[in-house]
Amino acid sequence: MTLTRFGVALFLIAQVAIATTAFADCAHPKSPAATPNGGSATAAEMETARVALERYQKAAKDYLKCADQEANARIAELGTNVDMIRQVKLLANKRSKEIEDELQTRADDLNDQLRLFKLNNRE
Repeated sequence: MTLTRFGVALFLIAQVAIATTAFADCAHPKSPAATPNGGSATAAEMETARVALERYQKAAKDYLKCADQEANARIAELGTNVDMIRQVKLLANKRSKEIEDELQTRADDLNDQLRLFKLNNRE
């Protein structure tokens, strides 16, 4: 590899590293604890799980808003660097999809367990 190719390779590696730190200031939300088993949980445990999911949803919304703002700021800094802009957008979309998928999975799990809880606690 010539010195010029080596320099270009280092530059590209540095640019990718910069793109991946685009969301460094945003606090990634911590997933709530596992949902209790609706077949054996108490009402208090189910309520705690519901509240924890609501908090997670709010934290996820705040994270996505922050990450979007940081991505937009990073894109503005990149000017006309189309490749790096594409990388920042891809990373932002990936992180957004991961959070949305996690939220949906957690909500589905809680709803399943709530249905089971209600079925087992009919009066």
